[in-house]
Amino acid sequence: MISNVLSKRVSDVDFGIIPHPKLDEAQENYYSNINAYAGHLISVPITTPDPDRTGFILEAMVAAGMHIITPAFYDVQLTTKSTRDNESGEMLDIIFANQLYDVGYYFAWGNAVGKVMDAYNTRNENLTSVLASITKTADKDVQNTAALFAEE
Repeated sequence: MISNVLSKRVSDVDFGIIPHPKLDEAQENYYSNINAYAGHLISVPITTPDPDRTGFILEAMVAAGMHIITPAFYDVQLTTKSTRDNESGEMLDIIFANQLYDVGYYFAWGNAVGKVMDAYNTRNENLTSVLASITKTADKDVQNTAALFAEE
């Protein structure tokens, strides 16, 4: 997480940054899952008098942030001031170029993440049975989510 990199800047410990490993040699790219709890969302009340205008303004603000603030933070703070080696900047480029958003994680279908974490915390090595126990619930949750998005 980026916050860890920033907090280590004042540390005496040398560190480097690397992406998550590939599954195997056949995997083309490195992939980094985006933390569901680190992202920021904004909501607009249904009572907003002009939702199109509000959406336009929010989109313009996001675009400005993406083109002005993010590059300045990335180029100045993150890759030069907060890291201690040239390779970490290259690793950050790989990480940010291959971001994934796991919708199953965000929607918590079948409470899969909770069940896997429970298995990990209790040292339950039978992950196959844990996943099999949530399959029906997760499938139903996926169908319910799809139905919500299909509504107009």
